Amino acid sequence: ATALVASVPIWFAFLKAGLHNVFGISREIAWRVHAVFGALFLVLGTTHGIAALTTIGIDIIGAEPHLLAGLIGMVLVLLGVLPALAHSIAPQAVRYDMFKLLHYLACAGYALGFLHVLG
Repeated sequence: ATALVASVPIWFAFLKAGLHNVFGISREIAWRVHAVFGALFLVLGTTHGIAALTTIGIDIIGAEPHLLAGLIGMVLVLLGVLPALAHSIAPQAVRYDMFKLLHYLACAGYALGFLHVLG
């Protein structure tokens, strides 16, 4: 389920040709959908990661490349989302251009998460 939810925020993040055009919604609403599904992905992905680590342990992560990709991917997603959250709470703390740059870490994390799902 997490793998399916994970792609939805990306489809609503595109500036020109996104799902917002298909549904006929504004960019502002599309960014809200992006944030809601992104938060859902974070909850599901983090819960999955915690459950997996408590079940199989951290020792096996290095032995299985797809497990390592999942862990690194989730860390990158969290690192990419935290500046966005900080900017929304205190815009003066993290400039918009810096938050946008750091938010691409989440995209890189999603790519590793996709490799994790393929494994």
